[in-house]
Amino acid sequence: MKMIPEWTSEELKSEEKIPRTEKDVFKWLEKTNLSTHGEPQPIAYHSVSLASHINQRFGEADFILLISNMILILEVKGGISYKNGIWYSGKQDRGKTGPFKQASQNMHSVKDALEKKFGNKMINNNFVFGYCAIFPDIRNFEARGIEYEPQHFIDRNKASNSEEFEAAIKKVIAYWKNKTRWVNNYPRILYDDVKNFIRQDFDYIPALDYDLSNIINNQKRLTDEQCSVLGDIDGLPKVTNRIIFSGGAGTGKTALLQRISYSFQNDENILITCKNPQLANHFKKLFKIFDKKIDIKSIDQLDLNTNEKYDYILIDEAQDIINQGLLDTIDSIHKDGLEGKCFFFIDEKRQSRIESNFDPEVWDLLKNSETTYSKSLSDNLRNTKPIIDEVYELLNVKLEKPKNGSGRKPEIIDANSTEDIIGEVKEILKKLHNDSISPRDITLISSNKIELLDVIEGEKFKYEISKDFDSSDMCIKIASTKEIKGLETKVAIVIEVGSIWEKDIEEIREHLYVATTRGRVDFKLITKKKDLEDFIQKVKEIE
Repeated sequence: MKMIPEWTSEELKSEEKIPRTEKDVFKWLEKTNLSTHGEPQPIAYHSVSLASHINQRFGEADFILLISNMILILEVKGGISYKNGIWYSGKQDRGKTGPFKQASQNMHSVKDALEKKFGNKMINNNFVFGYCAIFPDIRNFEARGIEYEPQHFIDRNKASNSEEFEAAIKKVIAYWKNKTRWVNNYPRILYDDVKNFIRQDFDYIPALDYDLSNIINNQKRLTDEQCSVLGDIDGLPKVTNRIIFSGGAGTGKTALLQRISYSFQNDENILITCKNPQLANHFKKLFKIFDKKIDIKSIDQLDLNTNEKYDYILIDEAQDIINQGLLDTIDSIHKDGLEGKCFFFIDEKRQSRIESNFDPEVWDLLKNSETTYSKSLSDNLRNTKPIIDEVYELLNVKLEKPKNGSGRKPEIIDANSTEDIIGEVKEILKKLHNDSISPRDITLISSNKIELLDVIEGEKFKYEISKDFDSSDMCIKIASTKEIKGLETKVAIVIEVGSIWEKDIEEIREHLYVATTRGRVDFKLITKKKDLEDFIQKVKEIE
């Protein structure tokens, strides 16, 4: 049975906070075969990996099984007993709401959420609902004084291993189907929509600006679009060897890369690569926390003469390295050469000039192959609407539609000297401090980092400023546009001292595009307003 999210046995074993009984049921479900010829693969959604603070639309179900037109809720309990109208876990009083009522309530929560989304008639005419309590530790479950059917529970007497569990769960499914009036042969498109809708409550990714000490509480719910994409990947033909996700800044390409990477098994040899060493370092920290055995290197760190070959290669910010050299690299290090399965995450329309490595002919060859799956992402998950509107005013670039609505209007600040820049930065940091913005949420960005460092050298600011963009200290970071590509920050302070205006129009545009789209909440642009106005006029003239 397909588990969402996927967990390896090593990951499950290492999670001490997950009750052993839930781990047992997870492993049994993973081995259970409920497939029917011609029907979609059954799915078990589980909440064992979710942070406790996340509010689910589907109650607090431990497992939701989607089996063709059947939705079955499983409630898992350890040592539990019932006496004089009270449920007990060991000696602890758990009140009058027992596992059957909990499972029933969770079933109705799921049903209500689906009816609200897809319509009462559509759901009730096409799906059967049921629930079951699982007691892996209880040999002969009995609760005198309440009504329940034998098919409402599975205890250790019915199932103590995966084979017995499969037989028992099939009886539970048959019971609920026989109990429910006839339903239609559901349309497959409805099944896919329901599958992706449920997935949003159970499949999470860490926030890109995660706090290493508190990563579990920085999980983000997957969007409708991301769930749809992951569903598409699950159903791709085996011959599909190039999987491309394209979209502008903030469309969740890097987040999708993270989520797809988690789905690979630990015995598979995986490579994540990109041009930006800082982005590669970000991934190394993230996957170290999640104990994933994934090789992460910037493209310049790869050894083409190695005997080590990869099963899958994932390339982030692919527009930085799409050329014949990349094809040669894939041919050398993928176990299947150029026919090997590779994932590309790319913004080819707006970020291909900064590294000057993008070859349109190679890109056409990759994306137009018969064995390529390509998906354009249409939601901006990072920037607020005011940021998106300001980027359009400055650069005449339309970003994808925002999922985040209101926010601060970005500021364009005129600075004609070094003293002006220092004064403006100090004033901005003072205001951010008063707004309780953490220094680690602020990044100073420039197309020319050396130029910026010269300006602030020796100055004292409200917060400590680190020259090392990879620093994990509680301080403000400084980054060039190349260093911060693929990453984000809460507040971006973009400082352009002067040399940027000597570049050609499109290169200026791409540097400012990267810099101004890094901020989730706000950005400030400090520069000579006259130079900026001249640039904006030239952009309008060439459009």
